[in-house]
Amino acid sequence: MVQIKEFYSDDCINCRLMKKELDKLTNVQIDYINVDVEPENAVAFHVDILPTMVILKNMEIVDTITGMHSAEEIQGIIDALDK
Repeated sequence: MVQIKEFYSDDCINCRLMKKELDKLTNVQIDYINVDVEPENAVAFHVDILPTMVILKNMEIVDTITGMHSAEEIQGIIDALDK
């Protein structure tokens, strides 16, 4: 199964917009991690830009995406990994 760790901040406008896109995705588990509340996770995953999505398959990091992306774009990545 593909999993996304979405790193965000409540003050980040692009993060709020990205959440709306991520809510459209299927066949993926999404964990939302607020970097203001859990800064140690941001450090562990080397997150320095928001929004950042760390994509994992079988608990291994396969991709890291920063900035805004459409649901269709991200779904394409997920579908390719699910094959």
